[in-house]
Amino acid sequence: MVSNCIQSETEFFKMIRQKVTTEVAIPDNLQITDAQYDEWQHEIEAVQIPDEICAAVSHIRKRLKEEAKEAGVNVMDYYISDRRWKKCFHLLQASAFLNGRKAVDLTDISLLIHCLWNKSETIPVAIDMVCTSLTSHIDKQLDKVEKDIEKALKEKGKSGTGQASNGSFSVSSYFYYTILNYPKRRCLFYVADYEYVAEYETGNSTNGIIYPDKDKNAWIVRALYTGAPFAYKTRANTNVKKVILKKCTGGIIIDGIPYGFEKIRGGGASLFDSYENAATIALNTLATTIQPQMQKLKELFANASNIFLSDDDLKITKKQFSLCEKRIEEVKAKAQNAQQLL
Repeated sequence: MVSNCIQSETEFFKMIRQKVTTEVAIPDNLQITDAQYDEWQHEIEAVQIPDEICAAVSHIRKRLKEEAKEAGVNVMDYYISDRRWKKCFHLLQASAFLNGRKAVDLTDISLLIHCLWNKSETIPVAIDMVCTSLTSHIDKQLDKVEKDIEKALKEKGKSGTGQASNGSFSVSSYFYYTILNYPKRRCLFYVADYEYVAEYETGNSTNGIIYPDKDKNAWIVRALYTGAPFAYKTRANTNVKKVILKKCTGGIIIDGIPYGFEKIRGGGASLFDSYENAATIALNTLATTIQPQMQKLKELFANASNIFLSDDDLKITKKQFSLCEKRIEEVKAKAQNAQQLL
């Protein structure tokens, strides 16, 4: 917490002139005796620290080391001594105990936001690393799911088997391939641009644009390359968005998400002919493991009665959960679209 100075001159002198308050008399039943305090200390030490808490803290410690290596950064800005870490864990145990729990949970981790910055300029980084630690176990699983899909894409591309020829794609409006399952309703890709799009397995990419076309009642995707023909209405369109394109077997990858082209019936094989399990396993992992974990995490904080969490703490954790849910949906779209390319 940062305590700012009083901005109002009136309030400032009011504080200066304020008389020292008399000693507050605390009722006997609210006083903590020495015996009670000693007993609490022993009970706090007995509070368990689960593996998921250690994993979250490991994420934070890794981020601290990474931040300290950034160019122009003072290493001491992100230095946390072992002694401070010991105190931080004691704080987490105390929070759990005073909230009536026998083990630390992720709601206690949020308190580290106020413990891990050494100067005010590093507060945003401290907030980010603590918040991302709450979903780090989910992010790691999402990383693996994405890598598995990408591995299948690359292996399929290298094998060269089942490669769909351009002639197997259905052509719409004379000049366009129809992109399947694009979230912006009907979406078309300009046929002549396809040969200029970089192959996925090369690791390269091609810049492109997407824009709405009222005449075709669709969104149009175009690749950007030297000599690419563009109509005047394309250049004048104010709703043009830049995208990154890669060519994959049976379709196109737009901003990292693969989409299939509509094919002529019986028109050749497509992506994942022998790798369909990659998409199926990805969707199954999302449905049975990742999404339930995300829901459980949201419920933990929604039902949290942690007396030390402020409204601001809950607000920033909720923002992190929204970002994680968005990524889950993006990975799900990748897996679904890969499956559609069968």
